[in-house]
Amino acid sequence: MKQIILCSLLFFIQSIWSQTTIDMDADYILVDKGELTFLKATDGIINTKTEVRFYPVDPELGKEIKIRTVEATTYDIKRFHDISNAANEYSFVIDVSSIKTQKARKLLKKLKREKIYYKKSDKEIYQLTYYNQFSFKYSENHDITRQNNGVTKWGSYDEELTKFVVVNLKNKKPIIIFPYIKPNHTYSEYDRSDEKFLISYLGFIIPQKKTSLVKYFNEKFESSATTYPFLKGIQSNQDKTPSWSYNFKFEDSQLKDRVFGQVLLDKKFDTIAINNGFIFCLKDDKTTLYNLELENITPKDLQAAFPITPETTYAICLIGSTVKYISKKGETIPKLPKRFVRSRCISGYANYNTTYTIVHNEKGALLSSKSLYYDSEDNVQTLIVEHKLFDKQQYEAVYFINNPYQEKLQTNYTPSTLRYTPDYIVIKNKGKFGLQSTVIKPSKNEQPNPFEFKELLPAEYDSIKRITENYILIAKDNLFGIYGLTEVKYAKLDVSEYFSRFTLPNGQKGWIDKLGREFLDE
Repeated sequence: MKQIILCSLLFFIQSIWSQTTIDMDADYILVDKGELTFLKATDGIINTKTEVRFYPVDPELGKEIKIRTVEATTYDIKRFHDISNAANEYSFVIDVSSIKTQKARKLLKKLKREKIYYKKSDKEIYQLTYYNQFSFKYSENHDITRQNNGVTKWGSYDEELTKFVVVNLKNKKPIIIFPYIKPNHTYSEYDRSDEKFLISYLGFIIPQKKTSLVKYFNEKFESSATTYPFLKGIQSNQDKTPSWSYNFKFEDSQLKDRVFGQVLLDKKFDTIAINNGFIFCLKDDKTTLYNLELENITPKDLQAAFPITPETTYAICLIGSTVKYISKKGETIPKLPKRFVRSRCISGYANYNTTYTIVHNEKGALLSSKSLYYDSEDNVQTLIVEHKLFDKQQYEAVYFINNPYQEKLQTNYTPSTLRYTPDYIVIKNKGKFGLQSTVIKPSKNEQPNPFEFKELLPAEYDSIKRITENYILIAKDNLFGIYGLTEVKYAKLDVSEYFSRFTLPNGQKGWIDKLGREFLDE
């Protein structure tokens, strides 16, 4: 009868909150293809096993890590002996005493310097690279010499981030595991078995005393600081960092890992925006800039910074009194390089057969919508709906702000949402201009659909003009401002999407950012 160190079935659960580190006591690690089991022995007899589980904590990716230690079954003991006696490339046993003694931080620091790779062929090498505090980067590298006119060159054709967890075994013997992270909605509520929370392993790094054992996707990787030096300088064929931004979240004034809730920066911020592979942090109007590797790339004298759409390689920033562009490595340039930018496709159904028109007749100004549609016999039909705007002679002119002459433009809308008129409406009265907005809401009970009208600016401005898609320049008494963003107080104002240049009546110059903050020249 085997010796049991527990008086009864041991069911011990250790919760690890907001960490990616697990403390565990084990004498052996049983590796069986994509499964890892941690075993404990007393006097050479296996008596307990420890498993790692993920429990969902939100509707998306958030996980709580728990370890569960139970009595080893007869099957567990038999499997241990079978695999020990007939080990192969995919199933084997690791004696924990063979693992190198060191602190987890030292191990990660070493892995950050090394190159971990699997050579599939002379022209194809896969690589695991330490990326940040919760992820490694898995990349597929190819020899593209032929595409580079005979000049030897390698390029990375596919990259993805893979989460890692540090398992601290007894006596400071850390290892790295790469768990498969699945969306929380895939945990079936109908499956009552606790086994559904067992994790699947993509791979692991086990630093043994002589060499490190690295497996990923069932392939054995090697590690070296000197072999294949070009691996350090390989450039990605496509920048994936914009899509990796979802790995982070802003919670309790801190930047955290979206899966395990680990705090990633030792600072708290008022606001954090993660976009296009940049992390923009704001505290007391001071901006700090990071890349997704969590490197602080904030340039000296940074005033403000914003992501650029659709540009993903650079962010725009105000450094001192100069607008520049910054890369994800912290390098600044005075202007963006010229290159072809692919347009982005926006998914969703849009009806391009609706035209809004402002009609002037003896009744006054009407807002007319003309829609074309197919009836049940596939004949084109026309539906015209009119809404009264103003009585006749109430205003000298009424027009869309982005089309003051034709007073007509094409627009589109999604039928399942509110239908908005194409844009703001400008009214003119006694030589002065004002700004109005209109909203038409679909209704099953009222025809035509209910119409809402709102005055945004009274008719007391010298001019109202759209300058960019998001900004409207307004002028009054020879002073300028941006509607919804600034006061009307500038003697000169050159409006731009991210940073607008201004001159005050006293001659002082400066910049306004897209949040409305002023930065005076020193």
